[in-house]
Amino acid sequence: MTSEIIKVLDDLSRRFGVAIDWTSSNMLPYLQTLTRKYANYILATRSLELAVGVLLLIGCAKLVKVYRKIKDGESDWWDEEFYGMLCCIAIGVTFVFGWAMTFDSLLDIITCMTFPEKLILNELLQVLKNQ
Repeated sequence: MTSEIIKVLDDLSRRFGVAIDWTSSNMLPYLQTLTRKYANYILATRSLELAVGVLLLIGCAKLVKVYRKIKDGESDWWDEEFYGMLCCIAIGVTFVFGWAMTFDSLLDIITCMTFPEKLILNELLQVLKNQ
């Protein structure tokens, strides 16, 4: 995997006109540090995204309770049909966004913990594709 990252970095450095000496003794520790820092950054941002997704799912559960009260006639709102429909829409939106954020962030967290080089490689390939 390291040779693939080096190939991508070589291509990227040629495009920018920079020469990198891969035989230098401090280059491999620098790449390892860079990979660790980037994986920690992704881990932190995805953890925040996971927390937001879980909060959305909790909000969805609370909205289901409110909808049940409206449906059973236990609420004292003047227009129960409108608020019931509004709750249904809010339940759908919060569930979809909460589930998507939770699932996506969990996949990235697993990648950070098991295969952090994949993150760097994907990022570098994205940079190469955009140029």
